[in-house]
Formats: sequence, structure tokens, C-alpha cells
Amino acid sequence: MSLQQIKAVVGGECSSASIRINSISIDTRTLKPGDCYVAIKGSQFDGHDFVLKAEALQASAIICESPQKVNIPQVVVANTQEALAKLGHANRKNNKAKIIAVTGSNGKTTVKEMIAAILGEVGPTLATIGNLNNDIGVPLTLLRLDQADDFGVIEMGANNPEEIAYLSQCAEPDVGVITNIAEAHLEGFESLEGVAKTKCELLESLNKAGIAVLNKDDAFFDFCVERAGNSRVISFGLSAAADVSPIAIKSQFLEGQFMTRFTIKYRQELFEVKVGLVGDHNIKNVLAASAVALALGVEYQYIQKGLEKVKPVPGRLEPYVMPGGGLLINDTYNANPASLAAALTVLKEIGGGFWVVLGAMGELGEESRLLHIEVGRQIKSMGAMRLLAIGPDAKSTTDAFGKGAFFFETQEAMIATLKKELTGSETILVKGSRMQKMENIVNALMQGGGN
Repeated sequence: MSLQQIKAVVGGECSSASIRINSISIDTRTLKPGDCYVAIKGSQFDGHDFVLKAEALQASAIICESPQKVNIPQVVVANTQEALAKLGHANRKNNKAKIIAVTGSNGKTTVKEMIAAILGEVGPTLATIGNLNNDIGVPLTLLRLDQADDFGVIEMGANNPEEIAYLSQCAEPDVGVITNIAEAHLEGFESLEGVAKTKCELLESLNKAGIAVLNKDDAFFDFCVERAGNSRVISFGLSAAADVSPIAIKSQFLEGQFMTRFTIKYRQELFEVKVGLVGDHNIKNVLAASAVALALGVEYQYIQKGLEKVKPVPGRLEPYVMPGGGLLINDTYNANPASLAAALTVLKEIGGGFWVVLGAMGELGEESRLLHIEVGRQIKSMGAMRLLAIGPDAKSTTDAFGKGAFFFETQEAMIATLKKELTGSETILVKGSRMQKMENIVNALMQGGGN
């Protein structure tokens, strides 16, 4: 790519056009010689403060919002973030890859990884790294698309209305997946209906030959179907009425690893799959990924091979045997009422008494206290023996749970209590919103070994 081609995409003023560009970078920590550095203005930083460092690291050019005192070519634009999105979109348009976009309140990253694993058996497949699913991460992922790629699997997240629309316009997906609609990021959407409308922005951006993969079990299924318009709809779910549904589910915890086997029914055909995950929510994740593959005409054998390679996403129901004995379930990646309910269902299936170590759930808006009360009652009703909680509104959770629940002001106090009370026979779920950093609890309990 030349700087002239970049200018043609982003507009603005260019000091030199003949320079060749290796790739696009927004971070001087990972910038390589020959990269074009885009100076993004973020809430915590301003990329313009690092243009001299980019020059020192042999960046070939910069894209900025005001002229910079550097001796390398620069393109000056009104908004560098919009310029990044335009570049991502242009690269997407210049590639033949089928683009699959995944959004939803829960399961986005897991479903994305499953789809990528399956399609990777068919041909070269690009996927979002980690959860780089926002207005910076999506364009950067699209810029990684190569002419050799057959598929691109793009995760899309949102905290506010119109964000999915923006990302979808950038990616122009051929297939849109909505995993579910649940109480997550309510603070930005105000209501569950607001969440649904925003997630469905993905469907409204599908092209005429687009495919919408939707959750038949979700209360907003009909709402989503309506928003899908003329796109082909393929449904997945535990319901037998779904296009892609499960039969004969068998889950087990064996030799320190979860395993689930079941038969997928698609139309009148059946095929067996196995995956190293458990829980109804993960079965739905498998069904969603399989529905995408089936809609794209992928043969069963590739679906089976891909799913067998899937491993738990870090911090998502990861099982560990603690040094002193007992099973620890690390589900610390994030938390909202729906994902907590899914984790509790898994614990109930494992059987026996279990403990819940909970960090407060964030971004629930005005409903936060009420929802924390509800999950306290739910944890009790699902059979938990103990509840230890920390963070804003978590006191409401322990109060709702009643006897056997303890609220903590600090993680140090929580860790001390756990180490004192655990006998080595317990099953413990550790879960919380990202801001609570509940992985600190996991690390403390796993000190000294474990598996």
C-alpha cells in the first residue's frame, strides 16, 4: 500500500505520496519499521504525544489531526479514528473473504473462537484477537485481512446505541450472529429493549444475500427476525423448533477437564460433536457456531474437527484443581446476571455443595441494586453453601442470600477467609466484573501448585 492510496481512502492533506507502507499501527510499543502510525485520541491518552517516538522507531509515515514537527510524511485529517475505520473498511472491500460478525450480550468471544476453529479447517481464517471488539479493534482486525484469507470472524461489542451500526458499516458482514439479548451494559442502553435494538443494528447492515444466525430460545428472537428483513435466517437453540438443535447431551468432568458430547440436528440430518466445555450456554455457543458453518455449506467433518480443538477462553469456566484439593472454576473474565446464571447451572450439574466468590457486576445502571438482590436469591436457590462477595451493591447480594454469606471490603480479607475456611473438598466458582479483578483471588488460591 502506498501513502497515495491511503490518502485516497482517508482524504486530508498529504506531504508526500510516494512512500510505501508495510502496515498500520496505533501503538508505538508494537510499531515496526515501515509502518504508518495513526495518532488516535483516546480517553486516557493522545497518540499525537508519541509521533516523535514513532519517527524514531522508523515509522514510514503518520496520520494525524494537526501538522506535526517530524521529518517523515504525514497525512492530516479531521479525525484519525474515522480515518482508521475507513482504512479497515477499504481493506475489507479489497478482499474476497466472507465476513462473519458476532455480537450479543454473552458468549461473543467463545462463539467467535468456535467459528474460527471450524472455518480454519476449511481454509485460511482471520479472527479477532482476544476481545478487540470496539471502534478501534474492529478496524485493526479488518486491516489484518490478507488476500489469502477465505474467512474473517469479527467480534463486535457495544456499550451504547449506534455502536454496532458503526462497526457493521465498517465490516460489511456477510453473516451476522446474535448470541443472545441479556442484562449487560444496561447503563448505556437504559433498558433491555435498548440492548436488543443496538444488537440488531448488525442485522440491518447485512447485504442482500446476508445470513442472520439467531437464538431461537431468546425472548427477543421474533424482534431480531423482524430486524433481519430479507436476509436468510437460520436459528439455533435448545428448542427442537430451532433449525440447529441438540439431542442426547452428555457432560462430564474427567481428568481435570470438562467434556460435552451431543448430537446436532440440522433439518432432518444428524451428526455428533464433542467439545471441551460444559453448560447449556456453551451448548448454545456450539450450536451458534455450527449454524454459521452449516449456512456457509461447511461439511460436518470440518465442524467436528474444529470443535474438538476448542479450548475454554481464559477466565471463562476454566477448571483448576487447587493445591490443597477441591475444584476451582475460574469465570473471572466478566459478569452479568445472565452469565452468572449460566455458571451456576454448571455448578449444579457438577453436583455437591459449592461456594460462590463474587465480585460485583458492573454497568447495570439504575437496576444494579435490584439485580444484585435477585442474584443473591438465585445463588441461594441453586444450592450454594457459601457466598463471599465484594464490591458496589454486593452487600445487597449477601443480604439476600442470608446465612452463610459474607461481604468483604478488601480482597485481602476475602483471601484470608478463604484460605482459613477451605478444607480441600469444595467446588468454588470465582466470578466478577472486569473492574473487580477477581483473577487476584484465583491466583492467591492457586499459589503453591495445583493444576
